[in-house]
Amino acid sequence: MRVLIVSPYFPPLLSVGSLRAWSLATGFADAGHEVTVLTTVKRADQQGLGLADQRVAVAEVAAKGRPLLDHVRRSHAHETEVHAPGDTTSGGLLRSMKERTGVFSSVRMPDMTDAWVKPAAAWASERGPWNLVVSSSGPYTAHLTALRMGGMRGRWIADFRDLWTENHRFRGLYPFTLRERTLERRILAQADAVTTVSEPLCEQLRESGAPRVHVIYNGYFEHEPEPVDPLPVFPEDGVARLVYTGSIYPGPQDASPVFRAIAALGELGRRVKVVVAGSGGAYWHEQAKAAGVPGAIEHRGQVSRPESLRLQRDANALLAIEFVGSGDGVLSGKIFEYLRASAPILVIGQHGCVGALVERTGRGQSTPTDVDITSALERLIKCRDAETMQDAMTFSRDDDAIAAYSREHQATRMVAIGEHLAGVGVQTRCL
Repeated sequence: MRVLIVSPYFPPLLSVGSLRAWSLATGFADAGHEVTVLTTVKRADQQGLGLADQRVAVAEVAAKGRPLLDHVRRSHAHETEVHAPGDTTSGGLLRSMKERTGVFSSVRMPDMTDAWVKPAAAWASERGPWNLVVSSSGPYTAHLTALRMGGMRGRWIADFRDLWTENHRFRGLYPFTLRERTLERRILAQADAVTTVSEPLCEQLRESGAPRVHVIYNGYFEHEPEPVDPLPVFPEDGVARLVYTGSIYPGPQDASPVFRAIAALGELGRRVKVVVAGSGGAYWHEQAKAAGVPGAIEHRGQVSRPESLRLQRDANALLAIEFVGSGDGVLSGKIFEYLRASAPILVIGQHGCVGALVERTGRGQSTPTDVDITSALERLIKCRDAETMQDAMTFSRDDDAIAAYSREHQATRMVAIGEHLAGVGVQTRCL
């Protein structure tokens, strides 16, 4: 069948959203279907993920530039280097509004991809009909493109990597919020199926009116598409390193307990360091300083994905942080990469879906209190002294359970949903 995947996030843009869209595209190609990806034109600052597959046709459709959007783009590109989510210390009205509401950030309306919807839908409609369209958001404009295609889209799966109107982080901007709810109701009513990344988000979408919702988790690659440097990334200096990769969202996430636990170790705490790769350097340093352990943080800034995997591989432990409140249900892509690694995972914050996943797969433990974290760090240092993770931090790793979270397996599940909707049996896949 002819499959169209609509996603502004796609390689070479480096993001978890791009990896999800990529894995879905290659999953349908593996099943013998004709796959086209409809995405935005990638600018010079939207690079970093060198993936390609000759079986997947990629159509980059441009949107006519607008002065305001060009200004926002320049501002956004600058912020990715120096500004952490939640940090409004070096600001401006636009930055403050983005942080508060999520506008122009691939989350809430208006967005930088709004002008892309009309030409993208026209391109897809002219080349239709399609047997199946999979639109993956955010931004929400992926769904608006599919919605605009009407009868040319065939069956439709609306994939929500994050929630839209009930987003855990961004409240939206009035009166756009009224328009958002109207459009979301239309999407949920017209889509033949809705998918999302966790059970809690699945339940929220049902409560919002989606009648047919499935969970398609983010995951890890069974076979990494990019090579990882085999050389050790850390020196042999007796320091136990907790590695955290990716973004952090102050407010819904709180890193301070880990630094308080390091401080509680006293002199022993000097042998623990938190290594962070990603944005938010100012936030991480502030938390370490506030706990009285400024030397406990090593922030490496934005790194390539292979370098991030290298850090995970060589860590003594991997650090994950629960989202609180309405954010419970957020399972970032990195937690699945953590599952594949060998280092134990420490999950801090009130026990939620991240801790449940880690404990269900036997990959680590939830440490909701400072005492729990301190105890775990003491065991980690003992492990470091023994040069083995088996002496003091043994978990019942369940490789069968972990295997279910590979991107390949999750893509196969999405393919099965799409084939069922389109009425395509296994015996007719390649006809």
